[in-house]
Amino acid sequence: MKTLFLIMACLVLTTMAYSQNAKKLNKSGDVKLEAKDYAGAVEDYSKAIELDPKNEYAFLQRGIANAGLGDYSKASEDYDKAIAINPQNEEALDRSGYAKAQLGDNKAAIALYTKSIALDPIDGDTYFFRGVAKADTKDFKGALADYNKAIELKTTENEVYVRRGVAKAVAKDYKGAVVDYNKALELDPKNEDAYLGRGNAKSETLDFAGAIEDYTKVLEIESGHLGALFSRADAYLKQREYAKAIADYDKVLAGDAKNEKALLSRAQAKTAAKDYKGAEADADKVIAINDKSDAAYVYRGIAKMKANDETEAMYDFDKALELNQKSELAYVYRGNLYKNKGDHTGAINDYTKAIELNPKNDQAYNNRGLVKDEIKDKTAMEDFNKAIGLNATNSEYFNSRGNAKKAIKDYKGALLDLNKAVELDAKNESAYLGRAAAKEALLDYKGANEDYTKALDLNANNGAALFSRGVAKTKLNDFKGAVEDYDKAIAIDATNANAYYNRGVAKQKIGQKESGCQDFDKATELGNTSAANTKKVFCK
Repeated sequence: MKTLFLIMACLVLTTMAYSQNAKKLNKSGDVKLEAKDYAGAVEDYSKAIELDPKNEYAFLQRGIANAGLGDYSKASEDYDKAIAINPQNEEALDRSGYAKAQLGDNKAAIALYTKSIALDPIDGDTYFFRGVAKADTKDFKGALADYNKAIELKTTENEVYVRRGVAKAVAKDYKGAVVDYNKALELDPKNEDAYLGRGNAKSETLDFAGAIEDYTKVLEIESGHLGALFSRADAYLKQREYAKAIADYDKVLAGDAKNEKALLSRAQAKTAAKDYKGAEADADKVIAINDKSDAAYVYRGIAKMKANDETEAMYDFDKALELNQKSELAYVYRGNLYKNKGDHTGAINDYTKAIELNPKNDQAYNNRGLVKDEIKDKTAMEDFNKAIGLNATNSEYFNSRGNAKKAIKDYKGALLDLNKAVELDAKNESAYLGRAAAKEALLDYKGANEDYTKALDLNANNGAALFSRGVAKTKLNDFKGAVEDYDKAIAIDATNANAYYNRGVAKQKIGQKESGCQDFDKATELGNTSAANTKKVFCK
């Protein structure tokens, strides 16, 4: 009996010694962990675990050290062992959730964060990290709810405002997203992600100038930020600042010469800037990189179509559809080419095919409406309504419907649409011209004159606009101004018989009789049938 007692006493003393040694190793590991000597810390905690396999603290801390080494797999294993010893260990649950999220197992991460929240429902940080995991599984609605809760509980993670901004943007709450990005920037004025996200949200609300400012801010912080350069280039393109867009795409391509998306975007910008050869060259580069790129053939076809090379353009659109029979873009632009050629049936068939492939293709509805309007098909208005219903931020769609209403003499309805068109895009020359014509029909010559002037501010060489403004000025008894506009219109097109005729009438009103009579002669020579009789009245 005495011997058994001695054995038991020795076992207790040995266990106590192991425990004391394990605690010392834990403390040593803590010192090394604090100093970021992660490998040394792992070694000490491992020895502590050898001495005490139920050492919950050592497993937790070794997990932290392994995470510091970037080994989230081992970190996850350690956290899980700590949880197995003590399922109520909130820190282990949170850290295991984070490790699993880093390993891409967001489902497991969400489950662990949920268990931690059940133990401590007022920990805002856990809600934040669960929100991040939900966002990574595309559950943005769930993520948004968690971010809201995290903010309510005053999470220490300032990144929550950037993350919530992203979730709001996904839900198309762009104004709400901007508010969150603003808050993130209050907390950290150099937060690149907040500037980038805010720029993207502003771009979605058509505030391209504001978006450009934000992208520029990112580039001030990090000059080579390719995402900001690309996004700023896209914003410049939408602003019709083509030279600036091309300059930014150039910078993107300087860092990544085989970036197909940047090459195709630059091709779009060059086409818009009427550098059709440059656009073709960019599309050619994409085809050299990837000869299966149907988009490259489409964009090359667009450049060729704009350059009036319709045969080659048709080849490219056909090639794109050969590569991808589901290319909505190819059907839309081949439809545009058919429209240009006067093949209304071919155009409608292609637009209809694009719509069959994607019933939400607003551009196809708008363009089909334009062809139907040309052939007096009353269902054109249905297509314009559909396009606007799908995308009420596109200026061109309101322009299309406004001009269609003008054609059926619904001038007041036309004005409503054309007002919206210029509200959405202050550089929409066609909308100003259409609105001016609608105002003329309603005898608002002053308003018409103002709109023709706005159109000419955008394109001073528009001979038709100069002629029409001359007519409006004549109605306003501004005969001198009318003569000046007809002068410019004739300088652009010396065969415009009506411009000579109208100028002749205006000159008579300001006492330039001889010169006015000469204009009537020129108008008659060019085919104006009224000029000869008018000359008999004024030139006796």
